[in-house]
Amino acid sequence: GRCAFTLSDIISLKEKMIQILDGRVYVTFPRKNEYATADVRMLPADVSKLMEAYLEKVIFLSPEKYLFYNKHGKPITRRNIDSAVERLVKKAALEHRYTIKDIRSRCIVDMKNAGLPEDIIADYTSLQVQRIRNYDNAARAAKECPADLVNYQLKS
Repeated sequence: GRCAFTLSDIISLKEKMIQILDGRVYVTFPRKNEYATADVRMLPADVSKLMEAYLEKVIFLSPEKYLFYNKHGKPITRRNIDSAVERLVKKAALEHRYTIKDIRSRCIVDMKNAGLPEDIIADYTSLQVQRIRNYDNAARAAKECPADLVNYQLKS
């Protein structure tokens, strides 16, 4: 969620995609075609620390060296992640049924509200700038309620 990774990004993570440089972790996703450049994303400082600690302990259970495995020792699947998110949402007693996609969208909304230029957000998330613009309404709604800016309030 903090990195705006898609579900596909998460389940595809392998050891060879991770580089650590000056205390920061970088993930290099494979090129989509022979003409594309590699997609390199720097993880936030807190996530970098967690990833480094995880890499020190992980036991790779597949020849491809995937980073995450399910309880059966197989590379983690979409269903594994969806089920885990569902359990966490239920445990947190939230009314809405959130998904990884919702969490990713919130990350993009927060990036927009932080004032990052759309091209930087698009670059980081591997989305087109036009797609980032589709988050404008959600970003405004998450920021503040326009009616709260009216100069009077109703009291009970």
